[in-house]
Amino acid sequence: MPGLVGVFCVKQNRVFKSRVEELKVIELMETNFTGCPICQTNVETVRNSIFGILYEMVNDPGIRAQFRKKRICYKHAHLLAQVLEESRFLGHLGISIILKDVVNHVRFSLSCKTYQRKKSLLQMLLLRAGR
Repeated sequence: MPGLVGVFCVKQNRVFKSRVEELKVIELMETNFTGCPICQTNVETVRNSIFGILYEMVNDPGIRAQFRKKRICYKHAHLLAQVLEESRFLGHLGISIILKDVVNHVRFSLSCKTYQRKKSLLQMLLLRAGR
């Protein structure tokens, strides 16, 4: 998975390579955290990814192309809004750039489909008229 950083750990006199996410799970297990450490780590990882996209990657054409192709579920759209509200570093410019790109793409796609429908209807009428 891209973005995962490997680190070396020493635990009980053994050295092993681990990912940062695995270390977070282990840390949460060793503290007084009462919830599920795996769920909490997943939430933190997703929130950090959302922050990174909105802060650093909004002008990346590849990221915006992925937003145009893929859909974001309601749960994660809500999480995206939460990250925006809670962060003092993020304004609304990043999400505005992404949403404008998606809306323009949808608008263009709809206009192309409308044109194709009108063209095929016109061709059908011309065929019926004997032209």
